[in-house]
Amino acid sequence: LHDTKRRFGESTEDLHFEISKDKDKEENHIQEMDPLDMQRREKVKEAMIHAWTSYEKYAWGQDELQ
Repeated sequence: LHDTKRRFGESTEDLHFEISKDKDKEENHIQEMDPLDMQRREKVKEAMIHAWTSYEKYAWGQDELQ
């Protein structure tokens, strides 16, 4: 908080502008994502879901402390 006050002073107007600027950058980054990256992300998601459901079905409770 002290760093923010030192950087922006007592004005919250500058702070809101800085936050909205960062948000705009984030939204632009999401829109510019590479289709190949999106496909890879989806494949990783599918693999994780497969691994988790198999764990639930075949190994749930087998790794508990005894």
